[in-house]
Amino acid sequence: MDLDSEQFQCGPCDSGDVVLFCVDCEMCFCRACSVRIHHPGTKADLHSLEPMATEDDQGVQILSPVVDEIMLVLVLGILMKSLTIKEDYVHTEVCPMVLEIKSSVAMFDSGLFFLTKGLIHGFCISEDAFWRLFTDAWVRSIVTETDSLFLVLSALIWAMLWYQLILWILFAVVAFCYAAIFSLWRQVEFALPKNRLLLFLGKCCRWFNIIRIPGQSDAPTPKTCVRTRPAADYVDCLTYWTGRKLRHFWIYFSGACNCLYSLLLFCVVATAALRLLCIFAGAGWVFRHALSALGFRERIDMHSEWFRHLPKEDYSDHILWRVLDRILLGAGGAVTSMGWLPWAFFIAAAGLFLYLNWKKGQDFEKRWADGLREQCLESALGSQEDSKGVPTS
Repeated sequence: MDLDSEQFQCGPCDSGDVVLFCVDCEMCFCRACSVRIHHPGTKADLHSLEPMATEDDQGVQILSPVVDEIMLVLVLGILMKSLTIKEDYVHTEVCPMVLEIKSSVAMFDSGLFFLTKGLIHGFCISEDAFWRLFTDAWVRSIVTETDSLFLVLSALIWAMLWYQLILWILFAVVAFCYAAIFSLWRQVEFALPKNRLLLFLGKCCRWFNIIRIPGQSDAPTPKTCVRTRPAADYVDCLTYWTGRKLRHFWIYFSGACNCLYSLLLFCVVATAALRLLCIFAGAGWVFRHALSALGFRERIDMHSEWFRHLPKEDYSDHILWRVLDRILLGAGGAVTSMGWLPWAFFIAAAGLFLYLNWKKGQDFEKRWADGLREQCLESALGSQEDSKGVPTS
C-alpha cells in the first residue's frame, strides 16, 4: 500500500512503505520489519496488527504534526500573562494558580472560603517559592545582580518538589482538555479531502515541527482497519475495542503530559544554569545589555529603580559559602580566595568532555553505517560457530 512517506514511516527502519500498525508496539511497520518482529514463536506474535487504511482515507495532517509546538505557545502565553512583577514583588507572594483557585472558591461559597483560607495560603507560599526560581532570574540575576547561591539552591529544591508532587495534577487536567480537543480534530483531519491547498498547509505545518521529546514519536497515529486476529477471550475483546475507540485521546494525553514535563524540566535546568552563570561569572550585565538592545531598556530601568535597595550580599549566603569552604576544600576560605578560577576550569572541562563525547558518538555512527555493523555481526556468528563442540571448564 503506497502511503505518504512524509506522514508515516516504519518505526524500526524509517521506510515509507508501511503496511501495518501494531497496537501493542504503537508504531507502523513495513512488511519486512513486521515479519521479523512479529514472527511466530516470538513474544510479539500475539500483538494486534491492523492493516493501514488507504491513502485517501488518511486525510490531511494540518495541525496534528505541531501539537507539541501549540502546547508550548499556549503555556508560554499563559505564563507571560499570569506572572507579572510589581513594585511590591520582594514583599508579596507570587502565586497566580492559587490566586485563581482562591477567587473561584470565594465566588462559589463564602463559608468554604473561610474554612480553607489557611490551607490556600499555605499553598500560595509554596507556589511562590517555586515561581521565584524564574522571576528572581530577572529581578536578581539580570536587573540588579543581587542573586545568591543560597536563593538559587532553595528555589531549586522547591521547584523539584513541585515538579514531582504538585504539578502532575495540573498537568493531567491540562492534558485531558488538550487531548479531548485534538482527538476530535484528528477525526476531522481524516475526513479532509486531499486537495492542493490542504496538502500545502499540511507541508507547511511539518516545517514547524521542531520539538523533539525523547521516547515519543513525532508521527501522528494513522487511520487503520480492524485487526485481523480474532479476540483471544472476552477481556481481550473489551480491552482492544476500548483502546481502539480511545486511541487518539490517550496518545494526545500522554504526549501532552510528556511535553509539559519536558518543558518544565528544561526551564528549571536552564534557569538554574543562567542564575549560576550570573553568580559565578558575573554575566548579568551581558544579558542586561542584550535585552536592552532588544527593546527591554525601559522595563529594565523601571525595575532597577524599584529594586535598587536590594542588598548585594545576604548573611544566609555568606554562611553557606563558609560551610561549603569547610566541607569541600577545608578551612581557610579556599573557594573564595581562588575566585572564579575553579569554576571556570570545571565548566571548561565539562564542555570539553561533552564535545569529545559527541564527537566520538558521531564517529561511531559513521563507522556503524559504513560496515561496522556487518563486521560485528559476522564476528559474533563466527565466534558462535567456533565455540560449538568445544568443552567448557
